[in-house]
Amino acid sequence: MEIKLAILRYDKTLPIKKIVEELSITDGLTGLFNRRHFNDVFPKIINASKRHNRLICFLMFDVDFFKPYNDTYGHQKGDETLIKIADATQATLRRVEDLAFRLGGEEFGVLYEANSLADAKNLAYTLN
Repeated sequence: MEIKLAILRYDKTLPIKKIVEELSITDGLTGLFNRRHFNDVFPKIINASKRHNRLICFLMFDVDFFKPYNDTYGHQKGDETLIKIADATQATLRRVEDLAFRLGGEEFGVLYEANSLADAKNLAYTLN
């Protein structure tokens, strides 16, 4: 959220409507898209994939033992961990059409197109 607010203060070339729209679909902690945006784009992407006969993949993962980690090391360390996971996830995605989401507390999702089942599995293994 701080990054987005910095844009609001320093980038006067962006229209306010665009900034507000971006803030409304972005998770404030990780910078990934949020659950609201997922709920909006998922059906659209599925319908487009049916029309164009494309293979669309959805991966969902969560952080094992996150609550005990948070309880032991504190919320600040937990937040830092979520940011690192989000950054690593985003860095793995190569195309602008590949989308990463923070769906809930420590739950993440990735929506991407693949040419084959093997390609789909390769990205899943890489993210793992």
